[in-house]
Amino acid sequence: MSRRPSVSPVHFRLMPARLACLALVPLVGPTLLAAETTTPDNTAPGASAPTAIPAPAARPSFGQDPKHVRPPEPSAEAEAEAVPVAGEDDDHLRFPPQDATGEQSYPYLQLNGLIEAGWVYTKPYEGPREDEGIISTLELMMTFQPHPWVKVQASGLYEDNGRAPLELDVAQLRVGPPEGTWFVDGGQFYLPFGRYESNMVSDPLTLELGETREIAGAVGFELDQFFGAAYAFEGEQHEEDGQRGNEWGLEVGYAAQIGAHPLTLALGYLSDLGDADSLREVVEDDDRVGGLAASLLFEAGPWTLIGEYVTATERFDLGAGEALAEQQPSAWMLEAGYGFDLFSKPAQIAVGYQGSAEALALELPAARGLVTFNLEIYDYTILQLEYVHDQDYGAGEGGTGNSGNGFTAQVAIAF
Repeated sequence: MSRRPSVSPVHFRLMPARLACLALVPLVGPTLLAAETTTPDNTAPGASAPTAIPAPAARPSFGQDPKHVRPPEPSAEAEAEAVPVAGEDDDHLRFPPQDATGEQSYPYLQLNGLIEAGWVYTKPYEGPREDEGIISTLELMMTFQPHPWVKVQASGLYEDNGRAPLELDVAQLRVGPPEGTWFVDGGQFYLPFGRYESNMVSDPLTLELGETREIAGAVGFELDQFFGAAYAFEGEQHEEDGQRGNEWGLEVGYAAQIGAHPLTLALGYLSDLGDADSLREVVEDDDRVGGLAASLLFEAGPWTLIGEYVTATERFDLGAGEALAEQQPSAWMLEAGYGFDLFSKPAQIAVGYQGSAEALALELPAARGLVTFNLEIYDYTILQLEYVHDQDYGAGEGGTGNSGNGFTAQVAIAF
């Protein structure tokens, strides 16, 4: 069977805010994080600075799918200048709307959505070239907040022209004070193991390895520049007498300013990497193998630098099955993005280099290079063009030794 490069057209992380989900930092603050535009520090006096498409939030939403986004929001400056009108809603589909002072009455219901559609071309490692038009993502999320301390969210998800079944993606309850110093979560959500930030269309290889969605409970905090969360869930890999094994994880992070430049560092641990979404279908039966995830995000004017590394803490034993036996899968990514104005529209170009090791069982490429161009053509509407070049593992490692290419053109509409 021929293997194709892992070129995915369905994921979009460019916009400054994501599809409405419970945020780790400001925890239970505003319903949607305000987007911030960045400008170069060396703008000449009197010259207009380019309006860069903002980089990903330093501490992304906790519990949401990292692949999906929330709609863009007006900048803090624009919000400060706006004069609310009593009885009129803001940019969000929210009922009841905020009053003339900007205060929200409770309870309220908010609706958000994401549609991604376009054209994809792939040249696999072996076999003929392929192309197709595709509805990559159709997602709808409802947020119900009966009280400032209580928020409930649920989303449905349709992907890849229906190849992935329609499913309940997130169903989550959060309790915590409005100032967001702590929170308690319960339900089905994406665990804070890895950040998976990217301005690309394709998923980063770190997400392909480590993304984990579970029915879990979590507690978290934010204290000055530090933030963190601890969570627990019933894993699927170590069932005894019909009972699932108890698994857990931790994340700690640091977010601060170096001068005027935001820096975020995060470190996560998962007690059994075999429960990650990509591995649970591959691992047969094995002792627990932990996972580590480390990430960095640095912003300097219109520039954004992102780095991440996800790895198993040790090799899987023979019980994991032939595909993973004696393997210690890992993945990494480096990415740089630059924001600028194009025909008075926010635009961005991003380049990335990624790789994996001992991850042939997950059909990840050994190396990947990417170039992506993003353009905000209308409010809430982004045009994305991406070229991907993948290099397969060598024949001695079980791969083909060949290379593959892919091109994606898509439009993402978020509201």
